[in-house]
Amino acid sequence: MAGNGEGTKTDFKQTSVSIKGTDWHFVTVTFNRTSEAVIYIDGIKVASAAMVPVDIDNGKSVKINQDGTGAYDPKLGAKYASVNFYNYALSGADVAQVYNATK
Repeated sequence: MAGNGEGTKTDFKQTSVSIKGTDWHFVTVTFNRTSEAVIYIDGIKVASAAMVPVDIDNGKSVKINQDGTGAYDPKLGAKYASVNFYNYALSGADVAQVYNATK
């Protein structure tokens, strides 16, 4: 998870659930500007980390599978069926509700 494209970022990963293979998975990442970033897979919280406070209203474009600089070599090899952005951090209950509505 990147911050502002200037090197300020929060790096974390989950290791408890494998999403390799051909099965569809609902991956959600939430963060608020001052405290925590969370990864959910199929509606279940699998990792979290303290978020480095950054100004996300900085004019930088959003990059998936990249940091804000766009300098990473793409390695994910995934296909995206849908990408949604919210103007607030979803709660765990919100994520579960959206996941259950997509099944």
